[in-house]
Amino acid sequence: MLRKERVESVDQGINFMDSIRQGRIAHRWGWSAGGVRWIVREDLCERAESHPLRLGTVRGRTYWLYDNTVYSTEESWLTASDVLALLLERENRARAKVTRAVALMDAADEPRPAGRERIPSEVKRLVWERDEGVCAECGSESALEYDHIIPYSLGGSSTIRNLQLLCAPCNQSKGATIR
Repeated sequence: MLRKERVESVDQGINFMDSIRQGRIAHRWGWSAGGVRWIVREDLCERAESHPLRLGTVRGRTYWLYDNTVYSTEESWLTASDVLALLLERENRARAKVTRAVALMDAADEPRPAGRERIPSEVKRLVWERDEGVCAECGSESALEYDHIIPYSLGGSSTIRNLQLLCAPCNQSKGATIR
């Protein structure tokens, strides 16, 4: 929806036309992006540090200046508030991605227990009673095993809600999947 444009050049200079009109020398900034050169007054550039500034539309793309960066979109109906919301959402997603990556890195550094926890006897008894001592898949009464519905390897817990009785063949065919 919103694309960050590669800025080919940025320069600062004096805009003599504005100087003549306003009776003073006015600074301006120039951006080249998307094969187009945009000239923007310095006061508007300062405002564009906190609010997106619509530069114009060229070849079906609308260009915006925000925080010294040029963005473009095919949606010409977007307002400055819409563009700001999209940019803030992009920033929040990036921040969340970094937070998740740091959490994963920290988790990788923590020592893991050598083996998996044993299923508590009380939980086993309650699962056996609930499943009436038969395989939840085929109804067999032999070679029964406690199966994690959400596999332990995928973060499943050893709780009554996450355990079921399966016979060995059904448990083997299920493997570490979620059905």
